[in-house]
Amino acid sequence: MSSSDAQIEKLQMLGSLRKQAEDILRTRDDKGLDNKSAKISKLLHELQTHQIELELQNEDLRQAQEELLDSQKKYTDLYDFAPVGYLTVSEKGLIAEANLTIVEMLGVERKLLFNQPFSVFIVPQDQDIFYRCRQILIQSETTQTCELRMVKKDGSQFHARLRCSFHPDVDGIEGLFRTVITDISERKKAKEELIRELDFSQSLIVTAQAIILVLNNDGTIKTFNPYMEEISGYKLEEVKGRDWFETFLPNQDWERIRKVFMRAIGAIHTKGNVNSIITKDGRKIFIEWYDKTLKDSEGNIVGLLAVGQDITERNKEEIIKEALIEKLQNALQEIKTLRGIVPICSYCKQIRDDKGFWSQVEEYVTDHTHAEFSHGVCPDCKKKVMKEMELED
Repeated sequence: MSSSDAQIEKLQMLGSLRKQAEDILRTRDDKGLDNKSAKISKLLHELQTHQIELELQNEDLRQAQEELLDSQKKYTDLYDFAPVGYLTVSEKGLIAEANLTIVEMLGVERKLLFNQPFSVFIVPQDQDIFYRCRQILIQSETTQTCELRMVKKDGSQFHARLRCSFHPDVDGIEGLFRTVITDISERKKAKEELIRELDFSQSLIVTAQAIILVLNNDGTIKTFNPYMEEISGYKLEEVKGRDWFETFLPNQDWERIRKVFMRAIGAIHTKGNVNSIITKDGRKIFIEWYDKTLKDSEGNIVGLLAVGQDITERNKEEIIKEALIEKLQNALQEIKTLRGIVPICSYCKQIRDDKGFWSQVEEYVTDHTHAEFSHGVCPDCKKKVMKEMELED
């Protein structure tokens, strides 16, 4: 508002007050003025009007003062009990003002903070951070932020974020730094924990002896780990953003595996799916896949994480095993066996076959199995034969 506008408003207010005063004066008893001269009467009227104007102005001032005190109390409450610390620091670096929140943060009585160097509450190793922040602030006169460690009265430390603004000196009054201080210890701790978890996860990905592959929703390659580079012969930079199916799969598998991918990206979990990939040098490798969809903070699917195990050697062993089993089964089918009751003569030991013919044991067994006989003489028969030979002599 301009000064002329302010004067007009003031005159309007005074005119309103004069009208109120005259209205009040008319209601008062002025019988004692009947015998006075018109001049004295007019002067007295003016004085009484002015008195009433002053009374009304005094009432307005009293009301304004009450409103100002109420507003000041609200401001003080907002200032002192804000969730962040407020400090006013002089150009010399001395604390001029402080709210109750920063008093609680530092563990120092408010009266002991005034005229204390702000730097004593900053960890020595971090004081240069605040110094540089101040210098940039003075030069640019734009709000600056920095993060540093502060120290409490008991010697314990906490991480703080400072947001500083500078108000240059006016009419010889020293410039002031207004500083908002936020305790970010918990956030810093959570961030450090997150970094440790990310480092651990990254170490697992880098050292894992399995393929770790991330595909976008359209099937293009987002990233994969060093093990995939090792077995495929491709560097990630060579194929990043390219279509996974056309880059790594045999042509005849594109349609089938793309259908598997669409089911997986549609939150239909798949596991144990096996398909081959083609390496950079043309080799075919068999991979067994397990996957999981990736989602953003709002629950939208943004990609697919696939973990693959090279089962090429295992696949070869299974093929060899299946061939061996088949060979054994064929061999078993060729083996001849004797089953059921075999009729044999109690005297001559000849055996009757299914057609009713009698034949020697050796002949029967040879016909029905792959066994062959070699002839010899047992000890008992040897004695018997020798005895018969002696009798003949």
